[in-house]
Amino acid sequence: CGDRRFAVLTGGAAWQPMLQRLYAGLGAQAQLTGIYTLAGDSAALAAAGEEAFPALRAPIDRARDAGAQVVVIGGAALTGLAARLQPQASLPLIDGLLAAADEAARLLGAATQ
Repeated sequence: CGDRRFAVLTGGAAWQPMLQRLYAGLGAQAQLTGIYTLAGDSAALAAAGEEAFPALRAPIDRARDAGAQVVVIGGAALTGLAARLQPQASLPLIDGLLAAADEAARLLGAATQ
């Protein structure tokens, strides 16, 4: 996310302290506006399709109101939701797992050249 202010949306409250420690360790706590967790089973929420969009849009809107410029959607169960939800979202969305995979591929490509 660079210097942009960002928020994270993920499944399960147990992730919140772990992600806070991660971003503090990365020196990104000044850019992090909040970590928003979803209640219930992330896989079931992802499988619900568009029916789940209101539950996802609400924390994205809260992140925007808190000053986020972009929201990272994290968690393997939520992979693919960023692209599907983006047309209805109030902020740019990043799929955390796909972004990590792209970065790993980039780094591996650079390492083999």
